[in-house]
Amino acid sequence: MGTGYLNRRERENVVSTLVATLHIDNLIESSSRIQNLFGTTGMANLKRGRTFILKALHEGLSKSLSQQENERIHRIAQTCDATVIERAGRQKNKNEKKVTVSESLFNDLAELAIGTQCRDCTKECWKECRVFEVLQVADIPAANINTGDCPYRQ
Repeated sequence: MGTGYLNRRERENVVSTLVATLHIDNLIESSSRIQNLFGTTGMANLKRGRTFILKALHEGLSKSLSQQENERIHRIAQTCDATVIERAGRQKNKNEKKVTVSESLFNDLAELAIGTQCRDCTKECWKECRVFEVLQVADIPAANINTGDCPYRQ
């Protein structure tokens, strides 16, 4: 057993890698539809990839770290979840702050925004509407999808 330790950023990256292996497990054990989409070779590659990641962490990193640091990483990994944030099409703002909001509150906020801003809306350039842009970035599902009009208009 080694005597090394990880700084905060390194520890977060290692924990993220461990959490990713849990997500790979969930994907492997998911529906038969996913298994069919990946096919036999794809599923075998996923399993192999997970094995190699865990092997690298166990045989490489964990032998270099102290027992206390290894236990700390595993304890943190057991209480973490990974969140995917789509960044496509968005400029990253260094000063942007993140806030954690429960899903029900988030949905309530979206409903209130649509109810106050989109009811009786007459904008013709709805694709340039700030409310439309925010709702799209936030991935808020729309009620009127195939109308050729703003999907949030009420």
